[in-house]
Amino acid sequence: MIDKLLSLYCYDPETGLITRKIDAGYRWKAGQIAGSKTGEGYIEIKVQGKVIGAHRIAWMLYYKENPPEFIDHINRDPSDNRICNLRAATKSQNGANRVALSNNKTGIKGCYFVKSKNPNMDGAWRAQCRVGKKLHDLGRHKTVELAQAAYNEFANKVFGDYYSPT
Repeated sequence: MIDKLLSLYCYDPETGLITRKIDAGYRWKAGQIAGSKTGEGYIEIKVQGKVIGAHRIAWMLYYKENPPEFIDHINRDPSDNRICNLRAATKSQNGANRVALSNNKTGIKGCYFVKSKNPNMDGAWRAQCRVGKKLHDLGRHKTVELAQAAYNEFANKVFGDYYSPT
């Protein structure tokens, strides 16, 4: 696959752009930027009938090796395929460097409110962090700020440079 990609595309590691080396039918011309943006913001390129993420193609063209299973966009911009913005990651590391999911009602990673079943108690904020397949319970906290601090401390310790608190 790498040899085929090298024959079809040029990669500029400074800009992250992948351009065509040869004409491909009447629509695609040599020198033209390859790919199209998905709804999630990733660039995808169709190669021999198979759709491949441009970040994966960039990795193959630059390193001349198959990409790792997960490639993390350091600045969290999925369309920024500069080589300085791409790094190998585990699934957990890749997830640690993303914004809070859209179904997160608090907007704060790893924290949620637990209503108390006891009418005399207000409830509490719980913090949790998944590492691989293990879910770590980081306790109940009186405020969302305390829960967030517990999550941030744990995630920063586990994920290091891969962790982004926002």
